[in-house]
Order: sequence, then structure tokens, then C-alpha cells
Amino acid sequence: MNEINIETLAKEVRELRNEIKEWQEVIKQNFIKNTLSDDKWMSISDLIEYLPDKTARATIYGWVSQGLIPYHKYGKKLTFLKSEIDNWLYFNAGSAGDLFEFPQKKIEHFR
Repeated sequence: MNEINIETLAKEVRELRNEIKEWQEVIKQNFIKNTLSDDKWMSISDLIEYLPDKTARATIYGWVSQGLIPYHKYGKKLTFLKSEIDNWLYFNAGSAGDLFEFPQKKIEHFR
């Protein structure tokens, strides 16, 4: 039977961390690739229907005014790109238990 000591345990943990990082990158790349192939423009009504919790219109306007959600504005019309929303959901969702509780993180590059 192999004896486990601190050095062996530390080495195993490092190897596991590296494997997890590699898998996270693979998952991220596949997620982005899949969302881009299914890209489309959405109105605010489309976005409400698309979001899993059917977020209220006023809440979405609040997110837009605070710069918390990716959006595009043409004149007075707000539009949302599905791939950007998917990435926003993926990268900004809270813990697995609170999947749609979003952090207060501004998104400046979408304005």
C-alpha cells in the first residue's frame, strides 16, 4: 500500500489543479464556440423570454443603466446579442445554487 505524506498530497493537489484548469479552458472554448454558432439579435421582449427567470423589464433597464449587462443601442431601441448574453450569464452567474443572482460588475466595453 502506498503511503501518503504531505509531499505526495501536495503533488497530487497541484496535478489536479492543472487538470481542472485545462478542463475549464476546454469547457469555456466549447461554450463560446457553440453560442457563436447560434447567434442572433434580441429585443428586450426576446431577452425577457430568454432569461431563465423571466426577469422584469424594469430590472433589465436597471442593469442597462448601471452598465451591468451587455447591450447595444440604436437610437432609442435597445438590442441584445444572444452570444454576449450567453457569455454574460456564464461568466457572471453566482454560485451554482444562485445561478441567476448577478454580481454588481460593470461591463464598459459594450456601450
